[in-house]
Amino acid sequence: MSRRPRNQAFWVARQGEEGRAVLAGHPLSALVEAVLSGDDDAAPEIAQFEARRRDEGWSASVDGALWTVRPHRPDTTDGVRRGIEGASDVRAACARALKAAREAVPSDSGAVLLLEGRYLQFVVADGPEGPSLEGVRLPPTTGVAGYAVQTQRPQIVGDPGRHPRHYAAIDAITGYATRQILAVPAVAGGVVLGVIELMNPPGGRRFEPSDAEVVERYARVLADWLARRRRRG
Repeated sequence: MSRRPRNQAFWVARQGEEGRAVLAGHPLSALVEAVLSGDDDAAPEIAQFEARRRDEGWSASVDGALWTVRPHRPDTTDGVRRGIEGASDVRAACARALKAAREAVPSDSGAVLLLEGRYLQFVVADGPEGPSLEGVRLPPTTGVAGYAVQTQRPQIVGDPGRHPRHYAAIDAITGYATRQILAVPAVAGGVVLGVIELMNPPGGRRFEPSDAEVVERYARVLADWLARRRRRG
């Protein structure tokens, strides 16, 4: 297996804190080097890494402190902004924002819901059974997405079945089992225009506040585009 350059950066965060980038020579890098390598012969190391990730919840003890470990994710907001601004219509803009969000924060499915009058409407949805939701309208206070609209804050739900805000009727309609939810409001000028919602990260991973921060950048870009479009009429 080839080795990464020693200046390869990783992003580490003490639990509950913002985090920082470190170089590959740092002790934490051993936890993520295998999974970052694209080499075909890395399968045993990747499997070992995944087992440790599941056991430790993406964390490791270094110098007596608990750290969460993930690859450093560069800020791609400018590229996403250009993509959304080049969209021909609202659905295309929402689709591009959702695609960017799911690429940055892997998830089994996702959707963009926009406030349309007295309803929160699925404009675009992908993943298993996602397209069947497009056009479905809900009261704006419904579900975790509705709660994100009300609070104007990202919401992370790790066990929807036990969460009072989860709208189980959607799972019943689609037959899709929602295990985790990340709902991020799209806000422009203090006004909520919609929500980007991601469901079920792969491999037993859990959504983290850092994931919400990434999606929030894309949600702001989408909200700004929607606000400008509405002002133009």
